[in-house]
Amino acid sequence: MIILNVVSTIVALVGGFLGIVSWISGRKKEKEIHQEQEDMWKLYIYIHNAFNKGNGNVWTPDTGSADHKFAEKMIEKGWLERAPMGGYCLPGTFLSS
Repeated sequence: MIILNVVSTIVALVGGFLGIVSWISGRKKEKEIHQEQEDMWKLYIYIHNAFNKGNGNVWTPDTGSADHKFAEKMIEKGWLERAPMGGYCLPGTFLSS
């Protein structure tokens, strides 16, 4: 009977430990997602302000760069559109300028 109590205690401790590790991992992933969304929003505001100041209407980040990856994610969200020659523009603005 004592062995059963010891085994069940060990299983409970391991389960609790794994639960804590899982919670920490999930929390870390949430922070990473939140940070990426915040960085993407800041980049969008920068692009939007640059376009409004008359600095053109097409943004062309280097292929494979972090900005390029953010631009592709912004397309998925509908924040940007693809422009000819590999550039990006605000939705509906490329041909209207």
